[in-house]
Amino acid sequence: MNLNIYGSKRVRLPRPELYIIYHGDRGDKPDEISLSKDIFGAQPGENVFIDVKAKIIYDSTPGDIINQFITFARVFDDQIEVHGRNREAVLETLRICKDRDVLKKYLEEQEAAEIMFTWLDEQKARKFEYEEIKQEARAEGRIEGIAEGRAEGRTEGELEAYAKMIRKNRISVKEAAEETGMSVKDFCKQAGLPLPQ
Repeated sequence: MNLNIYGSKRVRLPRPELYIIYHGDRGDKPDEISLSKDIFGAQPGENVFIDVKAKIIYDSTPGDIINQFITFARVFDDQIEVHGRNREAVLETLRICKDRDVLKKYLEEQEAAEIMFTWLDEQKARKFEYEEIKQEARAEGRIEGIAEGRAEGRTEGELEAYAKMIRKNRISVKEAAEETGMSVKDFCKQAGLPLPQ
């Protein structure tokens, strides 16, 4: 397609379509998500200048590339459960998927392992950042708790740490709720966050 993107006339671009591949249990999850509502937490009627909707793919035809990616992600999750977030989980995932002919032509490349190792490093960095924020918030919470004579100062500090991580898109509300042993509804209420849609 030849488009004159430097001219003064309006250029009609192809309509984009965005997709998210989800490999967990579907449960009652929606068919699509909205960037403004589900990521930024915009409330109904709130004016948001940018919004993007993405269709969520939960499954596909056995053997096609999307199905293979979903299988790969599930194998990786299983290996993380067994080995933890480390090199062994990556190498075992690659071995299993190659043996099952899942994404085999892509996983033969050395870059596949490097990408996965980079992702693990990012996960570790995120965890360290979270721990640092959590410790700061705990300290603030303890100080507030002592100053006001409240035993829950530490808990409030932890909730604030999770809330900060959520606002930075470093952790999901669901992950934070699981970490604190609360339901998503209780976590959002106590952390002062809107319920995810």
